[in-house]
Amino acid sequence: MAPAAELVDDLVAETLLRLPPDEPAGLVRASLVCKPWRRLLTDRAFLRRYREFHRAPPMLGFFHNSRSGPNFVRTSSGSPCPRRRGFDWSGCRVVDCRHGRVLLHWPEERNLVVWDPVTGDRKLLHTPGIHVWCRAYSAAVLCAADGGCDHLDCHGRPFAVVLVSSDLQVTEACVYSSESGSWSAPASIHHWSGTIHVDWCSAGVPVGDDGIFFATRERDKIVKYSLGQHCLSVIDAPSAVDMDHVLVSAENGSLGIATIKDSSLCLWLRKEEQEEVAAWELCSVTELDKLIPPDYSYNHSSLIYSAEGLGIIFVRTDVGVFMVELKSRHARKVGEGWAYYNALPLFSFYTTGKFWAFSSLF
Repeated sequence: MAPAAELVDDLVAETLLRLPPDEPAGLVRASLVCKPWRRLLTDRAFLRRYREFHRAPPMLGFFHNSRSGPNFVRTSSGSPCPRRRGFDWSGCRVVDCRHGRVLLHWPEERNLVVWDPVTGDRKLLHTPGIHVWCRAYSAAVLCAADGGCDHLDCHGRPFAVVLVSSDLQVTEACVYSSESGSWSAPASIHHWSGTIHVDWCSAGVPVGDDGIFFATRERDKIVKYSLGQHCLSVIDAPSAVDMDHVLVSAENGSLGIATIKDSSLCLWLRKEEQEEVAAWELCSVTELDKLIPPDYSYNHSSLIYSAEGLGIIFVRTDVGVFMVELKSRHARKVGEGWAYYNALPLFSFYTTGKFWAFSSLF
């Protein structure tokens, strides 16, 4: 029989393992109880067990852009504010947020920065070889770790940034690799049939293992970048889709489009066996009135973000922003007011071994 002290330690570990990941303040408070608990909560093996036990990184909050710079909205009382000591982000905008990293752009300085809000680490990216700053552009930040990363703990691992810009009848793309510290040669495509402008309000959406899809201002076209082939292509959006829509990465690995039509949330999925025979199919129609709690009476609504592969869509209304979970058909209010042009959620476990460093919790 194991000694009583070991049984107590095992019981403590099993209890701490079940602390909710979307309330990281609980981890911080537990680490202050005593030195043994602190050692346990900063032990790499325990933190790995904690992430594997909960499986999906929690949403700590979301970023949205304003005239003065980015804002971070916490989605639970125990979520920390981003760690940015000595980091002035006034004048910049959040371009993308994925796998615990945030991609920022300073228009005046023409700089991109990849930032880890949990650790505070930042990486400045020099201007790529395409003239993106005078064009319509969008981007996506991705984990580039080898070996099929589960994205439970991407902190400090290699990353890539896919940057796409369009000007008149040419669209170009470059890829930054943190491992090489450089941008790739540009890939380009000419679209002679009409002008395409990549939508700077929408981040790129990864779908499957190879494709990154970008919305356009024209809304009837979608730009696809292939990571494996380093090439661009343009596909048609469904003809019935309204101007107000967001791209969706569906759970089955296909590209989707969510749109609001007559107060209903419509989801289209792209069915393709081969690229040339792909077609769009309307898969679901859900009345927003049945999703948004009846306590909130609204007159206008629009879509501002979709979290890929998670079935989460952000809906902006005149009474605030709601996070809608498509699978459970549950919605909750996460922001006040109408002045949200985008919403980029931060999904991350607050378990880097540095979690007591968020001074905003104390």
